[in-house]
Amino acid sequence: MGYDCCNPPFSGMNLDFNSGSLVMSPAQRYMNFDETNAEICDSSGNLLFYSNGIYIANALDDTMQNGSGLNPSDFTTAHTQYGLTLPQGNLVIPFPEDSNKYYLFHETSDDRFNTYSSFYLYYSVIDMNFNNGLGAVVQKNNVLLNDSLVSGRITACKHANGRDWWIFAPRYMNGIMYGIPCDTLREFKALGLKIW
Repeated sequence: MGYDCCNPPFSGMNLDFNSGSLVMSPAQRYMNFDETNAEICDSSGNLLFYSNGIYIANALDDTMQNGSGLNPSDFTTAHTQYGLTLPQGNLVIPFPEDSNKYYLFHETSDDRFNTYSSFYLYYSVIDMNFNNGLGAVVQKNNVLLNDSLVSGRITACKHANGRDWWIFAPRYMNGIMYGIPCDTLREFKALGLKIW
């Protein structure tokens, strides 16, 4: 969890479920969060990396190699100090076939003075094999979907096969929800699903 104030030093809270019960402890945060956040831990609950939509930090709270410069836009530039203000603007999904690689799906507001919609759903690839396990961004700001989208609201659902994932992003103002399968071949195909 992020900070609760706007004056440094920022603070946060760790939520630990490893014992079977919730254990909360304060933690210093070096990344500022507004609404956009994504993070992932390993199977033992150890933090691997996290992002506020502006950059990706490693487990040592340092900017990950090639982790700066996410979501190129004027909106992103205007929010550099505290992070993006898009709920569900980031999402981390593990590679189905490689436990050391992760997708970060992300977006920003590209129509900042009118509809606040996003024109691009991006993905970046993080490989934890680099830098002695601290990871590196090996692909960044790849355009997955180019359309007028509701800013934020990226979500995912595990595929029925128990291995792959579906990524969902709502289209702006028309009831279409894009469903994008993320399969073991790392192919993405956007399917427009009508939401009634």
